Amino acid sequence: GKRIVCLTCPGDRRDPDIRAIARAAAGKFDRYLCHADDDRRGRGPAEVPDMIRDELIACGVSPGQIEAIPDEVESIDRALNLAARDDLVLMFCAGIARAWKRIIYFRPEGAASAPGQETQSGLDPTVEPPEGFVLVRDERGVWIAPKS
Repeated sequence: GKRIVCLTCPGDRRDPDIRAIARAAAGKFDRYLCHADDDRRGRGPAEVPDMIRDELIACGVSPGQIEAIPDEVESIDRALNLAARDDLVLMFCAGIARAWKRIIYFRPEGAASAPGQETQSGLDPTVEPPEGFVLVRDERGVWIAPKS
């Protein structure tokens, strides 16, 4: 499947560090969604996404593979809507609990929920995590962790 990444860096990092993150990701994904953190830490709304985009292009990534989306939530939603079965979506984000909620509540346009899928947590309670793992619910949301 496709490889899609939501890519960001905290705004208080040095410009060379932000460009290094883009270089590390360059050539490894099919789609790049560059966004800013909610707390831009002194930078403009599009400054970090634009810097990442420009460095990706400098590293040979086609501009058609890149979208600079200043808002983290819009970037996450765009990635989820671009993805299809068997695609990989990797998200770098500041709002971890918010991102997780966007993922677990996501339904593709036109898709109906299967019976029993709509729960308060957004997860089907009958689904078991892989062997050796447990579902953990805490202030960050719901996540899968290794058994202790």
